[in-house]
Amino acid sequence: MNQKIEYRNYLEDVQGLFPMPRILAEIARLLKDDDTTIDDLAELLMTDPTLVAELTKLSNSSYFGFAEKSDSLSEAMQRIGMREIARLVGVCTAGEVYQAELRHYRIPPDVFWESGIAAALLMEALAEKTNKDSESAYLAGMMRESGMLVIDYALSREGVEVLWDAYVPVQKWERDCCGHDHMEVGAALLEVWGFSKAVCEAVAEQWEEGNQREGLSALLNFTNRVLARTGCEFNTPIEPFSDFAEAAEALGLSEEAVAIAIDRAKGTSARLRGGVLEK
Repeated sequence: MNQKIEYRNYLEDVQGLFPMPRILAEIARLLKDDDTTIDDLAELLMTDPTLVAELTKLSNSSYFGFAEKSDSLSEAMQRIGMREIARLVGVCTAGEVYQAELRHYRIPPDVFWESGIAAALLMEALAEKTNKDSESAYLAGMMRESGMLVIDYALSREGVEVLWDAYVPVQKWERDCCGHDHMEVGAALLEVWGFSKAVCEAVAEQWEEGNQREGLSALLNFTNRVLARTGCEFNTPIEPFSDFAEAAEALGLSEEAVAIAIDRAKGTSARLRGGVLEK
């Protein structure tokens, strides 16, 4: 099956279904401004009462280890700081976006969610090892597969009954059934949500072949390839791929630095699962 679906007709629908990514993008913009205060961040967050309640709850989780609980968002922000609040907004965003059912992909919501969290944590750890913008890296990792939301939605609205069988590379299946892949579509969706150009470009270019990737694009490509071997829980020891050393060196990473970053991402993931994400 080869057909073309005008996915841009559905971008506004999808971005309207998920309000948190727009807030996350605006938080990222605010944190780039040295003059941003906790009050500025609180004013933005207060536009979503459901998010405020969830952030207050998560700030009281065992992840942070406080003996006394915060009674309000303001108190929570004073205790854990703006950047940790931003991380929690990221966790809430992943919970909102990646718990959607992707019927045409046949990807269970928990697998979709774990993939976003794992990529975000590894991107953040690798970025800090390479002196790149760790916050943008975190966002690019978390939102790397968001284009699947639009493709799945568009296929349903168009009445196209196709299912990915996992034997064909997902990008090829996407291009065959709708004329686009989730990287292109994801970058367009992230632009609508208000994410930075760097994050949008990283998502768009993450799997491009024959492209001299730089910056976050190269880092996300490397992260994808590492996760394909370690799994999203980082439980499988990495077996270096054919050009592993070359790719790592191009990013300014030694094999030891990669191993340290993986261990850090694994540790943070475990803490999140046992603390912030406990139910």
